[in-house]
Amino acid sequence: MFKVREFHNRLIDDWLEVWGDQAARFPEFLAPITRQVMELQILGNPLFDPAGLLIAYDETRPIGVIHAAFGPNPSGSDLSRLVGILYPPVIRSDIPHDRGEVARALIEAAENYLSSRGTRRWYAGGYANSSPFYTGLYGWTNPVGVCDDDVETIGIFRQMGYRPCGTSRRFRLVCAPYRPVITPKIQAADNEVVVSRFVRQSEPSWWEANIYRNFETEEWNVFYRNAINDDPIAGAVFRRMSPTFSTRGEIEQTEVRYILDYIAVVESKLRRGIASLLLMVALADLSRLNSEFIVDTVTDVRDARLTSFLLASRFEEVGTVSSFFKVVS
Repeated sequence: MFKVREFHNRLIDDWLEVWGDQAARFPEFLAPITRQVMELQILGNPLFDPAGLLIAYDETRPIGVIHAAFGPNPSGSDLSRLVGILYPPVIRSDIPHDRGEVARALIEAAENYLSSRGTRRWYAGGYANSSPFYTGLYGWTNPVGVCDDDVETIGIFRQMGYRPCGTSRRFRLVCAPYRPVITPKIQAADNEVVVSRFVRQSEPSWWEANIYRNFETEEWNVFYRNAINDDPIAGAVFRRMSPTFSTRGEIEQTEVRYILDYIAVVESKLRRGIASLLLMVALADLSRLNSEFIVDTVTDVRDARLTSFLLASRFEEVGTVSSFFKVVS
């Protein structure tokens, strides 16, 4: 028989053992996490509560993990107990128990944690930028749901009363090295606008500062050449988890990966090659820093325009993820 325990610091290796087992099986969805990354990105985050990080054990062997937490208030100035987040359970494949039974036990324990703190609306699989942990670690993007290939976990959430609340498509661009393709439309846009690297003047919200505390942020804005001082007509934000180093001097993070957080153009300026020019300049700037790198991003499944743009920009679709919610009285 297995049992579920709350996390404490002596269990770091147990958590890493479970995650590492599944990251090796699903490298396109679960990023490999080292002790250093876990301590900085998860345990060291001011939002972390060890009571929400749960581990299932078969005797003394760790066999599954789940993490429950909370989202922000509307202004991003504080934590909100109204928004509960359940990250997908991660279960070892080589266990003497039914994996579904272990997953259900972990989900129930996570629900009990959220319920005991007054939360009555729960989002399973993370919830966009409301998710406080695992940015860049689930699916190499912001947490956006449960991988659709994980039919077992999706089935369990449905059986436990969760309902779909959104589906996102995952895209990836491998730049090794990046070689821009300048089309006539991009050339015309370049004659009309200027793309500039943006230095943020205002401080990020308390929430943003916490969830991106270990990320380097790169931002670009687009202006008309004769109106530099006006508001930008387009913008893009890329984020990269800061490289970390072990006490022995070994590089913990060897792969250069960026998250394309967003790219957008004002409605009246669409279809003029501006977004393509913006992406081309941003990627060219990043390629000066890294000869090879990968960019991951997600779009809402209903956003046909952005999907078409990414495909035309040589991104490849690598899967879909779905999020779920449950409301209890």
